[in-house]
Amino acid sequence: MSNSTSQPSGRAISIGLKAALATAVPVLLGIAALVAIQVQNLKSTIYQEAEGSTVTIVQLMADQMAGGVKWGKAEVVDKVYADLAAQPGNEMSDVLVLNKDGALVTQFADEVLTNAGDLSGYVTAVAGELANGKIITRQVGQHLLVAAPIAPGGERIGTLAMAWDLSRLEALARAEMWKGALFGIVIAGMVVGVVAFFLKRSVTGPIRTVTGVMTTLAEGDNSVDVPHIERGDEIGRMANAVLAFKQAALEKQRVEAEAVTRREEAEAERRQ
Repeated sequence: MSNSTSQPSGRAISIGLKAALATAVPVLLGIAALVAIQVQNLKSTIYQEAEGSTVTIVQLMADQMAGGVKWGKAEVVDKVYADLAAQPGNEMSDVLVLNKDGALVTQFADEVLTNAGDLSGYVTAVAGELANGKIITRQVGQHLLVAAPIAPGGERIGTLAMAWDLSRLEALARAEMWKGALFGIVIAGMVVGVVAFFLKRSVTGPIRTVTGVMTTLAEGDNSVDVPHIERGDEIGRMANAVLAFKQAALEKQRVEAEAVTRREEAEAERRQ
């Protein structure tokens, strides 16, 4: 029955690379979590600012179109939002204006932006809050919906509902997310590189050197020097174990050489 030493198949991942990857993975996960939190905070900030500005705009428009709504003059109402609708970069996608009886005064749907659809359902859903004089905002999909009572002097004469396309803000948040992800990948790559370099110099390199000496000794070459014996860590203990193996091999060679010498001397004496 023969004994055989099994050899690893394929290319094994080095200890240094494993340690570097083990270090980089939690770093990358931490950065990913941080980026996600920052992006969410950015989105919240952007939406809050957008909500604040749109509420102000809707409130001003509701006041400006009160006369047109009261007298049913759609052309007067249209002029209130026409300039805003014509501005480049405008995000107002839909406008719905109703009189106090809920009848349509005018409506608008931007031809470029994504439309929110019929806003009358939204007005119906928030009718109770509008009756209390509140301006109501809701985010539905990629739109911010705002409904406000048209109530000059406190008497409600109609309702203004508007939708604002938030796709540009969504794109901005996604761009920031990708920037953060790229930053995280770069940092993780740097961590892998630094850890791998450090481990190669302080761990895997010395281990490879010591194992090379062990192989040389196993092949019968006892003249090789054993490095790193001065280290006080595990590698130093490994090196000293190899040194002990070398010294034992040298002692064995010495004993064998002395035995050969004694045999030769004994044979020489017998021949005399």
